[in-house]
Amino acid sequence: MTRRSLDHPLLFLHLPKAAGTRVFSLLQEVLRPRRTSYYLDRTQFCSFDDFTSLAPDIRATVLTDERIENVSADLIAGHVSRQTLLALCGSRQGNLLVIAREPRSRILSHWLYWKTYDARTRAAYGAWGDRIALAGLELADFLARDEIACQTDNIFLRMLLWPHPAIPDRGFIAETDDPRLLAEAESRLDGFAHADVVENPRMLTALESWLSHEYPLPASHFVLRRIETLQAKSGKKNNTASPEALADCGDLGRQIAQAESLLERRTRLDARLWQRINRVDGDAIKPAQAFANTLERYERLAKTH
Repeated sequence: MTRRSLDHPLLFLHLPKAAGTRVFSLLQEVLRPRRTSYYLDRTQFCSFDDFTSLAPDIRATVLTDERIENVSADLIAGHVSRQTLLALCGSRQGNLLVIAREPRSRILSHWLYWKTYDARTRAAYGAWGDRIALAGLELADFLARDEIACQTDNIFLRMLLWPHPAIPDRGFIAETDDPRLLAEAESRLDGFAHADVVENPRMLTALESWLSHEYPLPASHFVLRRIETLQAKSGKKNNTASPEALADCGDLGRQIAQAESLLERRTRLDARLWQRINRVDGDAIKPAQAFANTLERYERLAKTH
């Protein structure tokens, strides 16, 4: 009874390992959209093209065609580029949303999360599963593999600008292209209706406040929502690092120290974008503190194993 069509579709750029699953659940809970769509696109697959090897349910979510047809969904989300979101929205005026994460924390979380994929899960991703298996490498070796650069090399900037002649399908972004790429990415980012960072302790509150202002709801919705919240919390999978994944990487501090230079290079542009969003708040957390908090959390998690 409370499902509804939105006057302006919401377009959620789901940056991997940036609390996106939790945010996507909140969006559905608050907005109660009548139609929701979720996709992956080529920004997530580098030069990979063996999409027929993916399990049917995964393949159905992947957009591989040059031409993307618009959809009638009210909430459109996914690990896709900004351009893909706009193409899916078509001629309608949609609101772009993104939640970013301190990029070294994000990339570390990504590496550890891929470690949780067992052989059966990787098999569902077909030939792409061989690339997921690279998470079994040492962190420095993982970051050096150019066939997964689209997952490790400044992925936020890639998702804002793809496709772009200075962003290779396979390989890393040349530092000589940094100034123009960053200028273009910042310009695209300024066009988002709402942007925040995971590290903001008021991130979810601020998001819900913005949603309620942009998409006002009748009082009956809030009554139903509170009842549902009391009945059950979100059943979404907790996409976080496991104690087993942390145990698999051995001495995490040693691996980070050995990969320090690569971590800086792979996040140099995303760090600037994260800071651009983060500095809007006068109490914004510093990058070093954000990364330290991530490492402390992983240390606590590892001790529970």
